[in-house]
Amino acid sequence: MLKLWPNPAAEQIFVEIPDQRSSIIDIKVYDSYGRQLNARIKDAPKTLYYSEPDISLLSNGLYFVEVSTTDFAQRMKLIIAKK
Repeated sequence: MLKLWPNPAAEQIFVEIPDQRSSIIDIKVYDSYGRQLNARIKDAPKTLYYSEPDISLLSNGLYFVEVSTTDFAQRMKLIIAKK
């Protein structure tokens, strides 16, 4: 199961992908209208993996973080709440 924290976030988020079997991890961020805002494809080790997608340019609001490998795909809600 994926973990995304902190949520809500202001500056930075972390994505934890445990026990992934694929070496390629695709992380995408979408706005609430379904538009893809950024993407990151990583060649990752086949163990516990952490990623820090860039959210510095995102405005306050609701977003979705989608993580996919050859084994699974999961989408999680993300709230950006900057001061």
